Amino acid sequence: MAERFSDVAAKLGDKPMLATFLESTRKIIAVPGNWRRYGVYWWALKAVLKMNGLDLGGQDCTWLREEYTVKSPKGVIDQESTILAAWIFAEENTFSPEVEFEIDDQVWLIDDTDMT
Repeated sequence: MAERFSDVAAKLGDKPMLATFLESTRKIIAVPGNWRRYGVYWWALKAVLKMNGLDLGGQDCTWLREEYTVKSPKGVIDQESTILAAWIFAEENTFSPEVEFEIDDQVWLIDDTDMT
């Protein structure tokens, strides 16, 4: 992910990374159902978006949010890396709205009633 982060930073030049990531993500999730593309990263991504003022409701999946939020060695949320990880996941996985994920040998359906 470090290489991807460097590539993105180089492409953005002087543009602020977090603001650019937030605006791009906001546009993507404005389309109904597009939030699902982030799969298991959705809850971490939703938390970062909410931290930056986007009202997405209160539904949460604490354990998935904690598992997929990127943090610094000191435990501070790395917002840019969390968003980038969600984007990479979305690029590498093509989903239908009924997508199921296998996590720890269990099948899960990601659902957020705040987004439907």
